[in-house]
Amino acid sequence: MLEVRKSSLTAIQRIALVDAMAHWMGNTGDDELATALAELACGDRGMARDLIFLLTPLL
Repeated sequence: MLEVRKSSLTAIQRIALVDAMAHWMGNTGDDELATALAELACGDRGMARDLIFLLTPLL
């Protein structure tokens, strides 16, 4: 999803973004930080929500 919709991010940046979000959501339970990071990186609240939605079942 990120590769297609946010092509300005490198592969390493996409991995780091998802890893940080998963850490905050899974280890700390802080969805607010994960959401803020997603919104900043994606530049779009709807896309950020989609990303959070896709990560949630994995945690």
